[in-house]
Amino acid sequence: MQLVSVLIFGVLFAKQVGSDPPGAWLDSARDWSFSTADLRRGPSVDPNPQCDRAVRGPQSVSERLLAAKGWKLSSPPVSRRGRAGLVEVVQGFRQHDGMCRPLNFQAFVFLNERPIATLSPRLMNSREDGALSRLSIAESGEITAIFLRYSRTDPLCCPSRESSAVYSIVQQAGNYKLKLLRVETKP
Repeated sequence: MQLVSVLIFGVLFAKQVGSDPPGAWLDSARDWSFSTADLRRGPSVDPNPQCDRAVRGPQSVSERLLAAKGWKLSSPPVSRRGRAGLVEVVQGFRQHDGMCRPLNFQAFVFLNERPIATLSPRLMNSREDGALSRLSIAESGEITAIFLRYSRTDPLCCPSRESSAVYSIVQQAGNYKLKLLRVETKP
């Protein structure tokens, strides 16, 4: 009886501690808090000369801030002037996998060169559920981000679904923050 109780507790504990896929946050679409401490998250790793050739130098104030905190840059930022000012989304990553795809990456949202949010509440990995695929910023300043969704049976090459998340920049108590408006998942 004691062994059965231990096994049941172990299964329940494992479910609570991290059995959810990394993209599960897209299924429960709720806001999360952002702290500038998020700029320091992620493991520091040794350089990979083969993959680091694709790392580009920072061009904007926002990119220089991320690079100074140890984030590597590869894709150019997406930016547009919106109602609240210049909206810029900069993707930074910490390391590569064996095929030079980014691991431990994040998309940081800047408003007038100040960090206000991330597009995901957790770091993302290429070829993993919830990885950012592409994004755009509308004239209104709304950000649409497309995240890849893998089921447990999908091959790593081919996610079976995509989730489209739409965000808006709102002002609350004198501060700007990113509000997740809606998420739609399609096969």
